[in-house]
Amino acid sequence: MRYHQENCSVELSVRLLCEMALRGGDLGGYRPDAEARADGAAVHRKLQAEAGGFYNAEVTLQNTTLYHDLHFSVSGRADGVIRRADGVEVDEIKCVRGAAFYAPPDALHLAQLKCYAYFLALRDGLDHIHGRLTYYHVETKKTRYHRYHFQT
Repeated sequence: MRYHQENCSVELSVRLLCEMALRGGDLGGYRPDAEARADGAAVHRKLQAEAGGFYNAEVTLQNTTLYHDLHFSVSGRADGVIRRADGVEVDEIKCVRGAAFYAPPDALHLAQLKCYAYFLALRDGLDHIHGRLTYYHVETKKTRYHRYHFQT
């Protein structure tokens, strides 16, 4: 997060905004090691490549909002945006282990998906948008989708 005094603005990532809004867990936050990050990136590339021609990977999204005379600029990259005749869907991919694969989606993951969906809907003037949390179980290599529909 960065504060710019000259124009009264704050820049932060979607992930940090969601972590701060939910304020739970370890104060230090979760920081995967380099090997876990590399494995996660490989899984993302694999799933994105398998998704087909309608899938646009790593879509940068940003929104700036004025709140109490301070501009908050929030940005991040959605793992994918899928454009089909029946609408637009934002995809957020998460690598999970153990029982997390079978449990309801993590609140942080869902919050990130909602931010990306909102930013894309605003940018493209959409009155509704679909969201998809893609959970990839690293031990079994299975994929599970949690689907949502959002009105703007």
